[in-house]
Amino acid sequence: MDIEGGSFTLWEEFYNASIRLLKMEKYSEAKRLAKKSLNEAIDVYGASHSTSGMSLFLLGLISQFQADFPEAETFYEKALSIFEKVFSSKDIVVLNVLQNLAFVYQSQGKYPEAEQLYKRVLRIKEDDYGKENCQIISILCSLANLLKEMKKFGEAEELYTRALQILIHEYGPDHPQIGDIYINLHNIYSILNKREEDKQLYNFLKKHSDYF
Repeated sequence: MDIEGGSFTLWEEFYNASIRLLKMEKYSEAKRLAKKSLNEAIDVYGASHSTSGMSLFLLGLISQFQADFPEAETFYEKALSIFEKVFSSKDIVVLNVLQNLAFVYQSQGKYPEAEQLYKRVLRIKEDDYGKENCQIISILCSLANLLKEMKKFGEAEELYTRALQILIHEYGPDHPQIGDIYINLHNIYSILNKREEDKQLYNFLKKHSDYF
């Protein structure tokens, strides 16, 4: 990476080494180096520079993997405050922080906050890609999972159905994610006593998919 005309930097050494350790699930060591990368970014580029935001995001990710959701929330919120000033609101960097922050809110039972962020990401992706594009499947399922957890079963059903329709249209009925979505829809149909809808969906997938 070439940062503001510089060559390979000490910040990058700490940052990249932390990512390697994270992939190896050595979380404590990864966090130690991520903190060093943050200190280096602040000292060299400033606390509001994108490198500081990247280090904060990495620290949030490590904390999330450690299931330390309050700490992850703090890191993600700080990263977001930087990225929203540096990047476009539609930038993938911003969207990644929003989606991860929504997840840690959800993990702490902060459902309204999580719902707001998931819906924000969905609106942005729908504007960019359209409402029937495979790029929105992940956020549809994330929001649907949250709504199901909140017992908003009707809204969750609608989103799972949209995700399923996009998957089948884009990839065919044998995509492995279809099974996961069907299980969630089956559970919702059972709760809502929609036996006929459940039967029709199951019969369709059994006929057309090798997973059933």
